[in-house]
Amino acid sequence: MKETILFGQKKTVTFDNENVSGINFKYVTTDTALNAVFDKAENGDGHAALDYSVFEKNRLNIAVYQGDNKAHVIFNGTFKEFLDYHFASDRLRLERLTAYGYRENENNAQQISYAFKFDFGTVYNLGRGKRIKVEFEFDALANVTKPNSTLDNTNAYVEVDSIEGIGLQRFSPEIVVIDLENTRKDHTIDLGQNVTKIVYIPSTDETIHSLPFDIDEVAIDSDKHNTRLETPDFVNSFYGSVEPDPNYYRDALCLLQSNVPLHDVTINLNHDNALPDRKLIVCYSVVTASILRKLAEKQEKHNMANQRKALSNPEVEASFQQKNR
Repeated sequence: MKETILFGQKKTVTFDNENVSGINFKYVTTDTALNAVFDKAENGDGHAALDYSVFEKNRLNIAVYQGDNKAHVIFNGTFKEFLDYHFASDRLRLERLTAYGYRENENNAQQISYAFKFDFGTVYNLGRGKRIKVEFEFDALANVTKPNSTLDNTNAYVEVDSIEGIGLQRFSPEIVVIDLENTRKDHTIDLGQNVTKIVYIPSTDETIHSLPFDIDEVAIDSDKHNTRLETPDFVNSFYGSVEPDPNYYRDALCLLQSNVPLHDVTINLNHDNALPDRKLIVCYSVVTASILRKLAEKQEKHNMANQRKALSNPEVEASFQQKNR
């Protein structure tokens, strides 16, 4: 079920009675609107690149409900934080997505769209009162401060749609935004249990461009994985060179990504200066007793159905009877 959220609108989209593995967000606008707002130079195909900081003030909340009760929150933050988390340490992929939009309508040569896909990493089996609600507030674009801005509800909107999934729910992803204290240059944070991903968001302070790098050192300890990274490690890992590129100093960095949940996780971040607006975005993959019970029940049903199907085959039935004589 696809829903459209117009510029200046706040809307809740509900998904029910389907198997959902993620959410698609498609931002649709026009070349004229983008050029008027961002003053971007045109690319080779004749339209402006999208500056995704445009989403700094757009709020996004994705939550799972059981009946009228909110069971858990998958994500709650700005749409820019959502994109920072999703594209952390992958600047090239984000640049490709935002540099060249898709021509949306042959009858409107200037209409283009930018698609962002969010994969849960598991499948939500919705129904019987279980729903996912996506609340998107397309309220005020961060860069729309010009009197001659042409963005309005006729040429800027977001489409929200579910991604169909096959399989069973194995965990609940919960993505949490943590603001770091702006008066401290060193941070020690106990992140707890079931951690699978940690993303660091650098400060937006202009002085960051005069620093050699925003992080001096990071240490992550857990029950299964321990990491120590210093500035040269970041430079080599995220820039592929011996010198960092100042143009990317504000990029989100993926500090940790694990295929299995880590427990007793502690992170230590050391900086040369105390600056505002630094953040961590942490993903928890939570497995509850209810999820395990339902998973076991459904797997048992599937196994029995597969067994009945196999035994209904005459050749399999004959072989089965032969073995049991």
